[in-house]
Amino acid sequence: MELLRSTSGKILVEAHRGASTLAPENSWAALLAAQEGGADIIEVDVQITADEVPILYHPYRLPGGSLLRAAPSSAIAGLDAGDGRPPPRLDEVLAWGKEHGVLLALDVKNGFGQGVLPFARVLQMVVQAGMVEQVMMAALDHMGLLWAKRHEPALTTRAVLRGNPLDLVAMAQRTEVDALGLSYDLIDRSDVEALHEVGIAVMIGRLWEPNFRYPVDLGVDIISWSDPAEAIFALAQQGAHEQR
Repeated sequence: MELLRSTSGKILVEAHRGASTLAPENSWAALLAAQEGGADIIEVDVQITADEVPILYHPYRLPGGSLLRAAPSSAIAGLDAGDGRPPPRLDEVLAWGKEHGVLLALDVKNGFGQGVLPFARVLQMVVQAGMVEQVMMAALDHMGLLWAKRHEPALTTRAVLRGNPLDLVAMAQRTEVDALGLSYDLIDRSDVEALHEVGIAVMIGRLWEPNFRYPVDLGVDIISWSDPAEAIFALAQQGAHEQR
């Protein structure tokens, strides 16, 4: 997956949890809206159920308070993701992505002691679907990303940060990632340039205002936004993305 702006020629627009401004997050409606909106990459959250079925879902807890990881996939199939359909299963989404040539960013959620198991199940499914070249695995758990990269070197990975480490470059190289997702308010151009020098792409996430000039000035490679068409239009006005 080509991520660097220096080779792609544009800032890539990643649809956050699908087009989550336009439809319920991580739902089929959000996926289809992101595709229609022209997103370069569609990001979704992935967790595994008690029977180890990867499901698109963000909160750790289901309505009623139980943990998603403690529920069987049959129970998840009875939920409404907000668009009248159950939360999508990852195998279904991968098959759809394969059919339509969609690039996916899978944000793997494994908090509270699950270790690498969610990464193993997601990676297994990605390989089986023949989607290694169309998937970027993202996570806050850098150990899980390193495990996935070591088991499938062709997989694109992105480490997500909530803070600003003392040495971004060393941290990224230790994790063997292809990209870093950095916080909107904790990034400057020198960080981006240092990461680019070692071939690591930079995504800026958690934007809370539509200030699209800022990522252009920073020189980042990817931005995450919940309405991809809006981001593409704004970036196109600055020569940083083509409009359809």
